[in-house]
Amino acid sequence: MTTPAVVSPYPAADRAAAGVAPAGAEAVARSPAAPTRRRFTVAEYDAMTAAGILTEYDRVELLDGEIIQMPPIGEWHNGTAGWLTNALVPAVQGSAVVSVQGPLRLDEGAELQPDVLLLRYRSDFYRSRKPGPADVLLLIEISDTTLAYDR
Repeated sequence: MTTPAVVSPYPAADRAAAGVAPAGAEAVARSPAAPTRRRFTVAEYDAMTAAGILTEYDRVELLDGEIIQMPPIGEWHNGTAGWLTNALVPAVQGSAVVSVQGPLRLDEGAELQPDVLLLRYRSDFYRSRKPGPADVLLLIEISDTTLAYDR
């Protein structure tokens, strides 16, 4: 299927000089590129939080530079996280840190909030920096309503 030609009574040079939009194939050739996604870095993501654009109450994660809105936590999910935390804390006390829905910085384009993290022990309990991949001993993602997405 071909696009019908748009005929203008004025030559292209006259239209351009008058600031008139191009017609037909000339318009297609000069049209802007297709839209692209604007990816964010972890630094930009943190700046949004500092500026109040995102708050601690927003259920969002940064994944591959995109801010992903996460669904609310349901009763089963919350209860399972509590049960795991209750079991892990006494088992690892003094040798590892249990983090519940805390941040995990994977790289400059990803910061997740896994449900439960078992992290290498640090005496500051990660107050001075967010944990990264090298700090993770065990990552648990409780997946009830988001199973298809989490895969």
